[in-house]
Amino acid sequence: MNKYALPALAGLGLVLFAFLAVRSYSGGEREPKAAASNWKYIKQKDEMDGSYALLASVSSYDDLDTGFNVLTSTKGWDYLTALSTEEGSFLCSSRCDVTLKFDDGPSQIFNAIPNPNGGSNMIVIGNSERILPQLRSARRLVVRATYYRRGEHTSVFDVSGYDETEHRKID
Repeated sequence: MNKYALPALAGLGLVLFAFLAVRSYSGGEREPKAAASNWKYIKQKDEMDGSYALLASVSSYDDLDTGFNVLTSTKGWDYLTALSTEEGSFLCSSRCDVTLKFDDGPSQIFNAIPNPNGGSNMIVIGNSERILPQLRSARRLVVRATYYRRGEHTSVFDVSGYDETEHRKID
């Protein structure tokens, strides 16, 4: 078992690539689908084996354009959670801590690792099995992470309306 209780990262490359490509892509099948909430649901088909990488993403309203992301695949992966930023970089060389707070609940510290595909604009948060049940019923998520040359920064997300059925939909 992984020392930091992080999910298996096999095949994560397709999902992370899909996320990064879709953030700036305009048009075609990869265009984000807006939901009744702030969540965007994105799918990316793997033309080799026909599976899909599925992403649910919500953005904060801060100056770093931070995104909270829930990733999964039709290959049967468990869910992965990640934090991304368009402005700046995370300070996370091999392992780091991220603090999450759902609604008025207690602050919780989670282990994270840098993007396995390189780059410092995304970190993968461990223990997704603890995050997902809270996310399903939460309205607000507060996340504190450490950024390169900025130190600790807190981002607030409106996570109300996360729809797991919409997230898993591939048609």
